[in-house]
Amino acid sequence: MSGSVKLARQKNTMNNGYDHIKWFRDASPFINSHRKKTFLLYLGSQALQSENLANIIRDIALLNSLGIKLVIVHGWSGLLKQASASIEENAWSKFLDGIIVPDLLEASVNLIAGTQSQLLSKLSAGTPSSSMYRSDLVVTTGNFIRARPKGIINGIDHHHSGLVRKINRTALTQQLDNPAIVLISPLGYSLTGETFILDPRELAAEVAAVLKADKLIFFVANDGLLDPEQQLISEVMSSELTGELLNTEQAILQAAKKAIEQGVDRCHLIGFKRDGALLQELFTREGSGTQIVQHSSIRVRQATASDVPGIIALIEPLEQDGYLVKRSRELLESEVHHFTVIEESGIVVSCAAIYPYGDMAELACLATHADYRDRELGDLLLEAVTNQVRMKAIQKIFVLTTQTDHWFIERGFATDSLDSLPANKRSFYNYQRNSKLLTKHL
Repeated sequence: MSGSVKLARQKNTMNNGYDHIKWFRDASPFINSHRKKTFLLYLGSQALQSENLANIIRDIALLNSLGIKLVIVHGWSGLLKQASASIEENAWSKFLDGIIVPDLLEASVNLIAGTQSQLLSKLSAGTPSSSMYRSDLVVTTGNFIRARPKGIINGIDHHHSGLVRKINRTALTQQLDNPAIVLISPLGYSLTGETFILDPRELAAEVAAVLKADKLIFFVANDGLLDPEQQLISEVMSSELTGELLNTEQAILQAAKKAIEQGVDRCHLIGFKRDGALLQELFTREGSGTQIVQHSSIRVRQATASDVPGIIALIEPLEQDGYLVKRSRELLESEVHHFTVIEESGIVVSCAAIYPYGDMAELACLATHADYRDRELGDLLLEAVTNQVRMKAIQKIFVLTTQTDHWFIERGFATDSLDSLPANKRSFYNYQRNSKLLTKHL
Protein backbone atom coordinates (compact mmCIF):
# COMPACT_ATOMS: atom_id res chain seq x y z
CA MET A 1 0.00 0.00 0.00
CA SER A 2 1.44 3.39 -0.95
CA GLY A 3 2.00 6.03 1.69
CA SER A 4 -0.42 8.45 -0.01
CA VAL A 5 -3.24 5.87 -0.03
CA LYS A 6 -2.60 5.02 3.61
CA LEU A 7 -2.62 8.70 4.54
CA ALA A 8 -5.88 9.27 2.60
CA ARG A 9 -7.53 6.41 4.49
CA GLN A 10 -6.32 7.83 7.80
CA LYS A 11 -7.80 11.22 6.89
CA ASN A 12 -11.12 9.63 5.92
CA THR A 13 -11.21 7.73 9.21
CA MET A 14 -10.48 10.92 11.13
CA ASN A 15 -13.16 12.84 9.23
CA ASN A 16 -15.74 10.12 9.80
CA GLY A 17 -14.89 10.06 13.47
CA TYR A 18 -15.22 13.83 13.70
CA ASP A 19 -18.63 13.69 12.01
CA HIS A 20 -19.83 11.28 14.70
CA ILE A 21 -18.37 13.45 17.46
CA LYS A 22 -20.00 16.58 16.05
CA TRP A 23 -23.36 14.80 15.68
CA PHE A 24 -23.18 13.59 19.28
CA ARG A 25 -22.35 17.06 20.57
CA ASP A 26 -25.17 18.62 18.53
CA ALA A 27 -27.58 15.95 19.79
CA SER A 28 -26.71 16.37 23.47
CA PRO A 29 -29.25 19.19 24.15
CA PHE A 30 -32.01 17.01 22.69
CA ILE A 31 -30.86 13.99 24.69
CA ASN A 32 -31.09 16.03 27.89
CA SER A 33 -34.47 17.54 27.03
CA HIS A 34 -36.04 14.19 26.05
CA ARG A 35 -34.91 12.24 29.12
CA LYS A 36 -37.84 11.09 31.33
CA LYS A 37 -40.34 12.39 28.78
CA THR A 38 -43.20 10.20 27.53
CA PHE A 39 -43.39 9.38 23.83
CA LEU A 40 -46.12 7.34 22.19
CA LEU A 41 -45.18 5.59 18.94
CA TYR A 42 -47.73 4.31 16.42
CA LEU A 43 -46.66 1.46 14.14
CA GLY A 44 -49.33 0.85 11.51
CA SER A 45 -49.71 -2.25 9.37
CA GLN A 46 -47.49 -0.89 6.57
CA ALA A 47 -44.69 -0.06 9.01
CA LEU A 48 -44.98 -3.54 10.52
CA GLN A 49 -44.40 -5.05 7.08
CA SER A 50 -41.60 -2.64 6.16
CA GLU A 51 -38.09 -3.93 5.42
CA ASN A 52 -36.88 -1.17 7.75
CA LEU A 53 -38.81 -2.47 10.79
CA ALA A 54 -35.72 -4.08 12.36
CA ASN A 55 -33.91 -0.72 12.29
CA ILE A 56 -36.94 1.05 13.78
CA ILE A 57 -37.02 -1.50 16.61
CA ARG A 58 -33.31 -0.94 17.32
CA ASP A 59 -33.87 2.81 17.44
CA ILE A 60 -36.81 2.34 19.82
CA ALA A 61 -34.55 0.32 22.12
CA LEU A 62 -31.98 3.14 21.93
CA LEU A 63 -34.61 5.68 23.03
CA ASN A 64 -35.42 3.45 25.99
CA SER A 65 -31.74 3.30 26.97
CA LEU A 66 -31.65 7.13 26.96
CA GLY A 67 -34.33 7.27 29.66
CA ILE A 68 -37.32 8.06 27.44
CA LYS A 69 -40.63 6.52 28.53
CA LEU A 70 -42.18 4.69 25.59
CA VAL A 71 -45.62 3.41 24.70
CA ILE A 72 -46.13 1.57 21.40
CA VAL A 73 -49.56 1.17 19.82
CA HIS A 74 -49.55 -1.19 16.86
CA GLY A 75 -51.93 -1.52 13.93
CA TRP A 76 -53.23 -4.60 12.24
CA SER A 77 -56.01 -4.06 9.66
CA GLY A 78 -53.84 -4.23 6.55
CA LEU A 79 -52.51 -7.59 7.74
CA LEU A 80 -55.93 -9.23 7.83
CA LYS A 81 -55.65 -10.10 4.15
CA GLN A 82 -53.08 -12.71 5.17
CA ALA A 83 -55.76 -14.54 7.16
CA SER A 84 -58.71 -13.87 4.86
CA ALA A 85 -58.79 -17.15 2.93
CA SER A 86 -61.27 -18.69 5.34
CA ILE A 87 -63.43 -15.58 5.64
CA GLU A 88 -66.60 -15.42 3.62
CA GLU A 89 -66.85 -12.64 1.03
CA ASN A 90 -69.79 -10.91 2.73
CA ALA A 91 -67.95 -10.86 6.07
CA TRP A 92 -64.83 -9.48 4.37
CA SER A 93 -66.77 -6.63 2.77
CA LYS A 94 -68.21 -5.73 6.15
CA PHE A 95 -64.72 -5.62 7.61
CA LEU A 96 -63.68 -3.15 4.91
CA ASP A 97 -66.58 -0.97 6.04
CA GLY A 98 -65.18 -0.99 9.60
CA ILE A 99 -67.67 -3.52 10.92
CA ILE A 100 -66.29 -6.47 12.88
CA VAL A 101 -69.03 -9.08 12.62
CA PRO A 102 -68.90 -12.26 14.76
CA ASP A 103 -67.46 -14.25 11.84
CA LEU A 104 -64.47 -11.91 11.78
CA LEU A 105 -63.83 -11.59 15.51
CA GLU A 106 -61.79 -14.75 16.10
CA ALA A 107 -59.58 -14.23 13.03
CA SER A 108 -59.07 -10.57 13.95
CA VAL A 109 -58.14 -11.30 17.57
CA ASN A 110 -55.76 -14.08 16.52
CA LEU A 111 -54.04 -11.83 14.01
CA ILE A 112 -53.69 -8.98 16.53
CA ALA A 113 -52.29 -11.40 19.11
CA GLY A 114 -49.85 -12.74 16.53
CA THR A 115 -48.73 -9.23 15.63
CA GLN A 116 -48.21 -8.42 19.31
CA SER A 117 -46.17 -11.59 19.77
CA GLN A 118 -43.95 -10.78 16.79
CA LEU A 119 -43.29 -7.28 18.11
CA LEU A 120 -42.45 -8.66 21.56
CA SER A 121 -39.93 -11.06 20.03
CA LYS A 122 -38.33 -8.31 17.94
CA LEU A 123 -38.10 -5.96 20.93
CA SER A 124 -36.52 -8.77 22.98
CA ALA A 125 -33.93 -9.74 20.36
CA GLY A 126 -30.34 -8.62 20.68
CA THR A 127 -27.15 -8.79 18.66
CA PRO A 128 -23.66 -7.57 19.65
CA SER A 129 -24.10 -4.56 17.33
CA SER A 130 -27.57 -3.55 18.55
CA SER A 131 -28.65 -1.25 21.36
CA MET A 132 -30.57 -4.19 22.91
CA TYR A 133 -27.51 -6.39 23.39
CA ARG A 134 -27.07 -7.30 27.08
CA SER A 135 -29.72 -4.75 28.02
CA ASP A 136 -32.42 -5.05 30.65
CA LEU A 137 -35.12 -3.86 28.28
CA VAL A 138 -38.54 -4.92 29.53
CA VAL A 139 -41.70 -4.86 27.41
CA THR A 140 -45.07 -5.20 29.10
CA THR A 141 -48.64 -5.59 27.87
CA GLY A 142 -51.98 -5.70 29.68
CA ASN A 143 -55.69 -5.02 29.69
CA PHE A 144 -55.23 -1.27 30.02
CA ILE A 145 -58.18 -0.45 27.74
CA ARG A 146 -61.86 -0.67 28.62
CA ALA A 147 -64.04 -0.61 25.53
CA ARG A 148 -67.65 -0.24 24.52
CA PRO A 149 -69.39 -1.14 21.27
CA LYS A 150 -69.74 1.40 18.51
CA GLY A 151 -73.35 0.30 18.45
CA ILE A 152 -75.78 0.98 15.65
CA ILE A 153 -74.78 3.80 13.30
CA ASN A 154 -77.14 4.88 10.51
CA GLY A 155 -79.13 1.71 11.13
CA ILE A 156 -76.09 -0.60 10.83
CA ASP A 157 -74.96 -2.72 13.79
CA HIS A 158 -71.16 -2.59 14.09
CA HIS A 159 -71.08 -5.65 16.37
CA HIS A 160 -67.50 -6.05 17.71
CA SER A 161 -66.12 -2.75 16.40
CA GLY A 162 -65.49 -0.75 19.53
CA LEU A 163 -64.59 2.62 21.01
CA VAL A 164 -62.41 3.44 23.99
CA ARG A 165 -64.43 3.76 27.17
CA LYS A 166 -61.65 4.14 29.74
CA ILE A 167 -57.85 3.94 29.87
CA ASN A 168 -56.14 2.77 33.06
CA ARG A 169 -53.74 5.66 33.39
CA THR A 170 -52.45 4.58 36.81
CA ALA A 171 -51.43 1.14 35.59
CA LEU A 172 -49.76 2.56 32.48
CA THR A 173 -47.82 5.12 34.51
CA GLN A 174 -46.62 2.46 36.94
CA GLN A 175 -45.26 0.35 34.08
CA LEU A 176 -43.52 3.35 32.50
CA ASP A 177 -41.91 4.26 35.83
CA ASN A 178 -40.49 0.72 36.25
CA PRO A 179 -39.21 1.48 33.54
CA ALA A 180 -40.75 -0.68 30.84
CA ILE A 181 -41.84 -0.18 27.25
CA VAL A 182 -45.62 -0.58 27.15
CA LEU A 183 -47.00 -2.38 24.09
CA ILE A 184 -50.70 -1.78 23.45
CA SER A 185 -52.75 -3.75 20.94
CA PRO A 186 -55.98 -2.39 19.36
CA LEU A 187 -58.17 -4.53 21.60
CA GLY A 188 -60.51 -3.44 24.37
CA TYR A 189 -62.57 -5.40 26.86
CA SER A 190 -65.94 -4.60 28.37
CA LEU A 191 -67.10 -5.15 31.93
CA THR A 192 -69.31 -7.97 30.58
CA GLY A 193 -66.28 -9.80 29.18
CA GLU A 194 -66.73 -8.95 25.51
CA THR A 195 -63.82 -8.21 23.19
CA PHE A 196 -63.89 -5.23 20.85
CA ILE A 197 -61.61 -4.27 17.98
CA LEU A 198 -60.46 -0.65 18.10
CA ASP A 199 -59.15 1.75 15.48
CA PRO A 200 -55.43 1.81 16.41
CA ARG A 201 -54.90 5.40 15.24
CA GLU A 202 -57.73 6.70 17.42
CA LEU A 203 -56.44 4.52 20.26
CA ALA A 204 -52.95 6.02 19.93
CA ALA A 205 -54.38 9.54 20.15
CA GLU A 206 -56.51 8.73 23.20
CA VAL A 207 -53.73 6.97 25.11
CA ALA A 208 -51.36 9.87 24.34
CA ALA A 209 -53.95 12.36 25.59
CA VAL A 210 -54.62 10.43 28.83
CA LEU A 211 -50.89 10.19 29.55
CA LYS A 212 -50.31 13.83 28.54
CA ALA A 213 -47.55 12.48 26.33
CA ASP A 214 -44.85 14.88 25.26
CA LYS A 215 -44.85 13.44 21.74
CA LEU A 216 -47.15 11.28 19.63
CA ILE A 217 -45.18 9.81 16.73
CA PHE A 218 -46.85 8.24 13.69
CA PHE A 219 -44.77 6.21 11.24
CA VAL A 220 -46.12 6.95 7.75
CA ALA A 221 -45.35 5.94 4.16
CA ASN A 222 -43.93 9.33 3.14
CA ASP A 223 -41.38 11.29 5.17
CA GLY A 224 -44.24 13.50 6.34
CA LEU A 225 -46.68 15.98 4.84
CA LEU A 226 -45.81 17.31 1.40
CA ASP A 227 -46.84 20.63 -0.13
CA PRO A 228 -48.33 20.88 -3.67
CA GLU A 229 -44.77 20.97 -5.07
CA GLN A 230 -43.97 17.72 -3.21
CA GLN A 231 -41.65 19.48 -0.77
CA LEU A 232 -41.62 18.35 2.84
CA ILE A 233 -43.55 20.55 5.28
CA SER A 234 -41.44 20.62 8.45
CA GLU A 235 -44.10 22.12 10.72
CA VAL A 236 -47.83 22.69 10.53
CA MET A 237 -50.41 24.00 13.02
CA SER A 238 -53.16 21.61 14.01
CA SER A 239 -55.69 24.27 12.98
CA GLU A 240 -54.33 24.03 9.41
CA LEU A 241 -55.13 20.31 9.12
CA THR A 242 -58.08 20.87 6.84
CA GLY A 243 -58.93 20.37 3.19
CA GLU A 244 -56.10 19.13 1.00
CA LEU A 245 -53.70 18.54 3.89
CA LEU A 246 -56.19 16.45 5.80
CA ASN A 247 -56.82 14.22 2.80
CA THR A 248 -53.14 13.21 2.67
CA GLU A 249 -53.19 10.88 5.70
CA GLN A 250 -56.75 11.50 6.76
CA ALA A 251 -57.22 9.03 9.63
CA ILE A 252 -53.77 9.72 11.08
CA LEU A 253 -54.07 13.50 10.77
CA GLN A 254 -57.50 13.44 12.41
CA ALA A 255 -56.01 11.42 15.27
CA ALA A 256 -53.07 13.84 15.54
CA LYS A 257 -55.38 16.86 15.59
CA LYS A 258 -57.52 15.24 18.29
CA ALA A 259 -54.45 14.48 20.42
CA ILE A 260 -53.12 18.05 20.12
CA GLU A 261 -56.51 19.47 21.11
CA GLN A 262 -56.56 17.19 24.16
CA GLY A 263 -53.21 18.36 25.49
CA VAL A 264 -50.49 16.35 23.71
CA ASP A 265 -47.56 18.72 23.27
CA ARG A 266 -46.76 17.80 19.66
CA CYS A 267 -47.22 15.09 17.05
CA HIS A 268 -44.72 13.91 14.45
CA LEU A 269 -45.14 12.18 11.11
CA ILE A 270 -42.01 10.16 10.29
CA GLY A 271 -41.28 7.95 7.28
CA PHE A 272 -40.96 4.28 8.17
CA LYS A 273 -39.02 3.44 5.00
CA ARG A 274 -35.93 5.51 5.75
CA ASP A 275 -33.34 4.17 8.16
CA GLY A 276 -32.65 6.54 11.05
CA ALA A 277 -35.61 8.84 10.41
CA LEU A 278 -36.78 8.54 14.03
CA LEU A 279 -33.38 9.53 15.44
CA GLN A 280 -32.98 12.35 12.94
CA GLU A 281 -36.39 13.78 13.86
CA LEU A 282 -35.72 13.66 17.60
CA PHE A 283 -32.03 14.54 17.84
CA THR A 284 -31.24 17.02 15.06
CA ARG A 285 -32.28 20.60 14.50
CA GLU A 286 -33.51 20.00 10.95
CA GLY A 287 -35.52 16.85 11.77
CA SER A 288 -36.72 14.39 9.13
CA GLY A 289 -40.52 14.63 9.03
CA THR A 290 -43.46 16.88 9.81
CA GLN A 291 -44.16 18.28 13.25
CA ILE A 292 -47.77 19.11 14.15
CA VAL A 293 -48.28 21.65 16.92
CA GLN A 294 -51.08 23.76 18.32
CA HIS A 295 -48.88 26.84 18.49
CA SER A 296 -45.64 27.55 16.67
CA SER A 297 -42.65 25.84 18.25
CA ILE A 298 -40.69 29.02 17.49
CA ARG A 299 -40.63 31.29 20.54
CA VAL A 300 -39.10 34.78 20.81
CA ARG A 301 -38.18 35.77 24.36
CA GLN A 302 -35.76 37.65 26.59
CA ALA A 303 -32.54 35.74 27.24
CA THR A 304 -31.64 34.41 30.69
CA ALA A 305 -28.37 33.23 32.25
CA SER A 306 -29.19 29.63 31.26
CA ASP A 307 -29.11 30.69 27.58
CA VAL A 308 -25.43 31.71 27.66
CA PRO A 309 -24.11 28.29 26.45
CA GLY A 310 -26.63 28.34 23.59
CA ILE A 311 -25.66 31.89 22.62
CA ILE A 312 -21.97 30.97 22.67
CA ALA A 313 -22.65 28.00 20.39
CA LEU A 314 -24.35 30.36 17.91
CA ILE A 315 -21.79 33.15 17.83
CA GLU A 316 -18.51 31.20 18.11
CA PRO A 317 -18.45 30.12 14.41
CA LEU A 318 -19.20 33.73 13.35
CA GLU A 319 -16.43 35.02 15.63
CA GLN A 320 -13.97 32.57 14.09
CA ASP A 321 -14.94 33.72 10.57
CA GLY A 322 -14.57 37.39 11.51
CA TYR A 323 -18.26 38.32 11.26
CA LEU A 324 -18.48 39.15 14.98
CA VAL A 325 -16.09 40.52 17.59
CA LYS A 326 -15.08 37.82 20.08
CA ARG A 327 -16.81 38.04 23.46
CA SER A 328 -15.71 36.19 26.57
CA ARG A 329 -18.11 33.96 28.46
CA GLU A 330 -17.82 36.28 31.48
CA LEU A 331 -18.83 39.28 29.34
CA LEU A 332 -21.81 37.40 27.93
CA GLU A 333 -22.97 36.37 31.40
CA SER A 334 -22.85 39.99 32.57
CA GLU A 335 -24.62 41.29 29.43
CA VAL A 336 -27.16 38.50 28.85
CA HIS A 337 -30.02 40.84 29.84
CA HIS A 338 -29.33 42.75 26.61
CA PHE A 339 -30.05 39.65 24.50
CA THR A 340 -33.22 38.42 22.87
CA VAL A 341 -33.31 34.82 21.65
CA ILE A 342 -35.45 32.58 19.48
CA GLU A 343 -35.82 29.04 20.70
CA GLU A 344 -37.33 26.00 19.04
CA SER A 345 -38.20 22.96 21.12
CA GLY A 346 -36.18 24.43 23.98
CA ILE A 347 -33.03 24.99 21.87
CA VAL A 348 -31.65 28.50 21.20
CA VAL A 349 -31.44 28.89 17.40
CA SER A 350 -31.07 32.67 17.00
CA CYS A 351 -29.97 35.62 19.11
CA ALA A 352 -29.42 39.39 19.02
CA ALA A 353 -28.43 42.08 21.52
CA ILE A 354 -29.55 45.68 21.96
CA TYR A 355 -27.35 48.27 23.74
CA PRO A 356 -29.00 51.68 24.36
CA TYR A 357 -26.98 54.89 23.92
CA GLY A 358 -29.31 57.77 24.78
CA ASP A 359 -31.58 58.36 21.80
CA MET A 360 -29.79 55.63 19.78
CA ALA A 361 -29.40 51.88 20.24
CA GLU A 362 -26.86 49.43 18.86
CA LEU A 363 -27.97 46.14 17.36
CA ALA A 364 -25.20 43.58 17.91
CA CYS A 365 -24.49 39.86 17.89
CA LEU A 366 -27.28 38.98 15.43
CA ALA A 367 -26.75 35.28 14.73
CA THR A 368 -28.84 32.35 13.51
CA HIS A 369 -27.90 28.68 13.44
CA ALA A 370 -26.91 27.54 9.95
CA ASP A 371 -29.72 24.96 9.79
CA TYR A 372 -32.34 27.70 10.29
CA ARG A 373 -31.13 30.46 7.95
CA ASP A 374 -33.71 29.63 5.30
CA ARG A 375 -36.59 30.25 7.73
CA GLU A 376 -36.24 34.07 7.98
CA LEU A 377 -35.56 33.98 11.72
CA GLY A 378 -33.21 36.93 11.32
CA ASP A 379 -36.14 39.05 10.12
CA LEU A 380 -38.30 37.83 12.98
CA LEU A 381 -35.62 38.71 15.51
CA LEU A 382 -34.90 42.08 13.90
CA GLU A 383 -38.60 42.94 14.15
CA ALA A 384 -38.70 41.88 17.81
CA VAL A 385 -35.70 43.94 18.92
CA THR A 386 -36.84 46.92 16.83
CA ASN A 387 -40.15 46.89 18.70
CA GLN A 388 -38.24 46.80 21.99
CA VAL A 389 -36.27 49.87 20.93
CA ARG A 390 -39.43 51.72 19.89
CA MET A 391 -41.00 51.08 23.30
CA LYS A 392 -38.04 52.87 24.90
CA ALA A 393 -38.71 55.96 22.74
CA ILE A 394 -35.35 55.55 20.99
CA GLN A 395 -35.30 57.23 17.60
CA LYS A 396 -32.49 55.44 15.76
CA ILE A 397 -30.94 52.00 15.65
CA PHE A 398 -27.44 51.33 14.34
CA VAL A 399 -25.23 48.37 13.52
CA LEU A 400 -21.49 47.98 12.90
CA THR A 401 -20.70 45.30 10.35
CA THR A 402 -17.82 44.10 8.19
CA GLN A 403 -19.49 41.54 5.91
CA THR A 404 -23.28 41.72 6.17
CA ASP A 405 -24.06 45.30 5.20
CA HIS A 406 -26.21 44.28 2.22
CA TRP A 407 -28.51 42.22 4.46
CA PHE A 408 -29.19 45.28 6.63
CA ILE A 409 -29.50 47.67 3.67
CA GLU A 410 -32.20 45.40 2.22
CA ARG A 411 -34.08 45.90 5.50
CA GLY A 412 -34.08 49.68 5.56
CA PHE A 413 -30.65 50.53 6.99
CA ALA A 414 -28.43 53.10 5.30
CA THR A 415 -24.68 53.71 5.33
CA ASP A 416 -23.75 56.53 7.70
CA SER A 417 -20.70 58.49 8.81
CA LEU A 418 -18.80 57.37 11.90
CA ASP A 419 -19.41 60.88 13.25
CA SER A 420 -23.02 59.74 13.79
CA LEU A 421 -21.93 57.25 16.45
CA PRO A 422 -22.68 58.19 20.06
CA ALA A 423 -19.56 59.65 21.65
CA ASN A 424 -19.12 56.89 24.23
CA LYS A 425 -19.40 54.25 21.47
CA ARG A 426 -17.12 56.14 19.06
CA SER A 427 -14.30 56.13 21.60
CA PHE A 428 -14.23 52.32 21.48
CA TYR A 429 -14.45 52.04 17.69
CA ASN A 430 -11.95 49.47 16.34
CA TYR A 431 -10.28 51.07 13.32
CA GLN A 432 -8.46 47.82 12.54
CA ARG A 433 -11.77 46.04 11.86
CA ASN A 434 -12.91 49.07 9.80
CA SER A 435 -16.58 48.18 10.34
CA LYS A 436 -19.22 50.00 8.33
CA LEU A 437 -21.83 51.99 10.21
CA LEU A 438 -25.44 51.46 9.14
CA THR A 439 -28.35 53.29 10.74
CA LYS A 440 -32.12 53.19 10.55
CA HIS A 441 -34.58 55.82 11.74
CA LEU A 442 -37.58 54.42 13.64
